[in-house]
Amino acid sequence: MGSPLAKINPEQYTEKKFQYSKESVHIMNVLRGHSLEGKKVKIHSNPFVSQDITAHIAFFDHQDQKMLLWLNASIDISGVIYKHAIAVPQTATESLEVLLHQEALPCAITWVPFIRFNADTALDLSWWRGRAFALTHLSLC
Repeated sequence: MGSPLAKINPEQYTEKKFQYSKESVHIMNVLRGHSLEGKKVKIHSNPFVSQDITAHIAFFDHQDQKMLLWLNASIDISGVIYKHAIAVPQTATESLEVLLHQEALPCAITWVPFIRFNADTALDLSWWRGRAFALTHLSLC
């Protein structure tokens, strides 16, 4: 049995026309040398949460510049439990990869209610209609 990495040609995934599975994006990140997945991050206090929150980067989509954050501890805001959040850079000129080289990155964070989370569509926010959102900074711990 060969390595699953041997079956992937990273050049074929450079165009947006392909629908990526979580596994193929993870493999592409490994092939490109991205090392954000698994890193511990701090979500700085913001209007949604009054203290810093720590999380791990569960998944990083380089193409769409989104990352799934798995909170180290669940939070309860007005009776809604949150265990995941999605981070994107605040501006289109930024890349989440700068976290590897700078102290803090301005990000938009969307908090995903536990009852809403679906691992198969983890980065899909088409259901979101406001609330549970904050502009803040994200930094590696």
